[in-house]
Amino acid sequence: ARRVQQVRQAMALEGAPVFVAGNDYETCALMAFYLPDRPETRDLFLHMRLTMYAAYVDDMPRLLGQNAVFVNNGQADDADLRQVFTRVEWEPPIPIWRRPYSAAPIRTLYIARCYGYRRATKLDWAKGG
Repeated sequence: ARRVQQVRQAMALEGAPVFVAGNDYETCALMAFYLPDRPETRDLFLHMRLTMYAAYVDDMPRLLGQNAVFVNNGQADDADLRQVFTRVEWEPPIPIWRRPYSAAPIRTLYIARCYGYRRATKLDWAKGG
């Protein structure tokens, strides 16, 4: 969350509003809880299963034109993000460690700076329920 907040703040300095998005319930919920202002987060449902965030997709068109910090537990399909945003810039992957219990990262987070939200896909790409 600390790194996501740094990226959010840097993007906000560019002038456009910035929302936080992910592609799975867990990551969206963790960001909503651990970011300092506890923001509303959005699930983009890029070929992922439906979650409780589906209740908020009708609100997504109001975010058109805004920028986003996209956070994903695992690498997302870059081509999908580029259909939804006009420009996508990936940060270096962030390994998450559970020290001293594990010798290797327990997961890797991927963060993208996404500019110009242009297509509210709602549930068009969601899988299952």
